[in-house]
Amino acid sequence: MDSMLSTSELPTSIIADQCTDDTCFPPGLNKAAATPFTSSLLLTTLSSVPFFTTFLLISLLAFFRLFPYITNDQNGSRPTLTPTLSLPPMIRTTSASTLYRRLSAVVFAITLGTTGVLGELILCEIMDWGDMSARWLWFRCTTNVLLVMLIIVAPLLEIYSFIHRRDESSHEIMSPTSTKRGGNWRRKSKSVAMILMFGTWIWLFYKLGDHLPLPPIDEALFPDGNVSFETTAKGVSDECLSRLGVIGVSLMALLSGFGAISAPWYCFIRRQKPVSETDLRRAQGGLEVTNEMLEAKRQKLAIIERKLGTKGSPEVNTGAGSILTKMMSSLRGGNDDFKEASALQMEISGLVAMQTSLGNDVQNITTRLKEQGRSQTILGRMYGVVQFAFAIYCIYRISSTLLLRFSAWSTAAHGGTVTFSQKDPIGNILAIIIKHYDPDLNREAWSRNIGFGFSGVIILGSLNSVLTTFNMITKAAPSVWGHAGLALAVSQVTAIYVMSAAVLLRSSLPKNMGSVLGSALGVMLDVRWVDGWFDSVFMVGSAVTLVCLMVVRRFREEEGMSEDEILERGSKMM
Repeated sequence: MDSMLSTSELPTSIIADQCTDDTCFPPGLNKAAATPFTSSLLLTTLSSVPFFTTFLLISLLAFFRLFPYITNDQNGSRPTLTPTLSLPPMIRTTSASTLYRRLSAVVFAITLGTTGVLGELILCEIMDWGDMSARWLWFRCTTNVLLVMLIIVAPLLEIYSFIHRRDESSHEIMSPTSTKRGGNWRRKSKSVAMILMFGTWIWLFYKLGDHLPLPPIDEALFPDGNVSFETTAKGVSDECLSRLGVIGVSLMALLSGFGAISAPWYCFIRRQKPVSETDLRRAQGGLEVTNEMLEAKRQKLAIIERKLGTKGSPEVNTGAGSILTKMMSSLRGGNDDFKEASALQMEISGLVAMQTSLGNDVQNITTRLKEQGRSQTILGRMYGVVQFAFAIYCIYRISSTLLLRFSAWSTAAHGGTVTFSQKDPIGNILAIIIKHYDPDLNREAWSRNIGFGFSGVIILGSLNSVLTTFNMITKAAPSVWGHAGLALAVSQVTAIYVMSAAVLLRSSLPKNMGSVLGSALGVMLDVRWVDGWFDSVFMVGSAVTLVCLMVVRRFREEEGMSEDEILERGSKMM
């Protein structure tokens, strides 16, 4: 086309101004990749079967197995109460909580299924497997679905869960008149709060682009001054992808810093006390007693509900005698049933929190008993050696990153930059090995991505320590964050990590391999800026985690209490 410039027609000054890093190439060189790849419909359909199968299998596994496992299936196992018109909506078993749980499960399954397909597409792009047109189509579909899930659907569900749980925790049972009068105001206030919180999230997400090394938003939405739905939609998608890429890098850096401190802390400084069958039986006994008390309170509350429903039925409350009875009842303090129901509801809320905490304790003790038995075997001893080596690597990662950051501050004064990925010997060695099989690959870029991959290894390797610390933290506020919200957070972290890996990977592949990936993902981030940002956030996450663990340990030594007792005291004070 006459309107499109070839590579030779671009002035060298423009190319130098647009891209100074040898790991990226100017947007003008990638114009051809912006158009879909042509292929026959039959070949594209057949090539799409493996991707659709992967999505279906992972989604079904996440919906029927992973989601119930993460949520402990507690919401579905609770007995229901008899619905009446006398009590507030939060006491009746309405369809709202069930609908929220089902929607969360569907969003969780779709997010993980789409993330699995995106990971498969990344592997196919590296190995150059499959039809290019099918890969381009599924790249666009997966990225758009993940953008909708991560930016709109999942945050809305999490905001809904947060607002309604806070409202339920502070709700008291009132008389029918006050309940009817305050019900409309309460619903409107919750709707306004949801709109404000979601609007704040969208505004912060948009303003994040002002601090990123990206072209102006006008150039992204209206390239070359063209105003069309296709180019504008592509520009919006690219802008969202770049922001999610930075959020993913920041999140992975924080989690890596958290895991890099947790693993050596629990390996060298704080060792868990051994547990026995007696501890397990004691925890199970406490859980059984709590379940019995909870069942008795719920039955008593159901009786009061039926009693209030009979008093409030239209058949009984008709005639002058009924009006006189209401007046005398109000003078004598006839709201005793409502007060008793309110007290029962508060007791039930406390017992539910205790049931959740004791259930987690039983599960943790059971897991630790299995680990203690496994540690006596040969495989268990080998696993202990691997954990020890992994803790050493975490210490090396923290110390080397810290030293390189100090070196970067001194180098920045002379106009240079130094990051961990550039000086990491492990990543550089693996990058040299990869470059040996394909000389066209960029060693520095692959070293950068290997370092990012090792951050995921840090999180997986320190998963046991991270879960131990996370269980301690969640005990401090068991009613604020629901189990379904936790599952949504897990799916969001997984999806953002894979999307960030894809955004960073496109700068590592040569031009003849990354055409589909570059066309699907659009805007490319400045990899050197991402490197420096990752190292900084990694160090901040490590420092904050270390300070928190030291404060908890110091408080435990002064009070003579364990971490679980400290956080249990905090949960009772909330």
